[in-house]
Amino acid sequence: MRTLVWKIFLSFWIAQAFFFAMAALLYGTFGPPLPGFSAAEGFVAFCERTAVQTYEQSGSAALDAYLQELHLSSGAQVYIVDSSGTPISTDPVPNEELLFLRRTLKSGKPEYRAKSAELILAHPILRSGKAVYAAVVILPRGSTDSDTPYAHPLRDLALGI
Repeated sequence: MRTLVWKIFLSFWIAQAFFFAMAALLYGTFGPPLPGFSAAEGFVAFCERTAVQTYEQSGSAALDAYLQELHLSSGAQVYIVDSSGTPISTDPVPNEELLFLRRTLKSGKPEYRAKSAELILAHPILRSGKAVYAAVVILPRGSTDSDTPYAHPLRDLALGI
């Protein structure tokens, strides 16, 4: 009788551990990348569009003024490179972001990365299906990101189990 109880007990906990591992794997593969990610994507797309229009219509000086105003008003830092990977503004692009931009430009797909204090989104800017520019936007993470419902789904799942 004693071994049967232990077998049932262990099988229950092994099943729970398997369930948690599968949930974590599936969430990492198919889940939303970050809380508030879709709202940030809309803001980033607007900033990129406006920056490129400003550059094409008025040149680098107007682009620098727009990027400075954007940084002061929202805290977002925007860096844009042309199709050859050369920055189009006079602000120097940090090496890590420059590599990120060139990788995005080469792949033609948006990428993101989250650090503890910031969210980094890189997008190719397409014209006629071809990447003409690539922009990276560094957004400071707000204090509300961790307070949103479902901000920590794996922690909540572990507590539920």
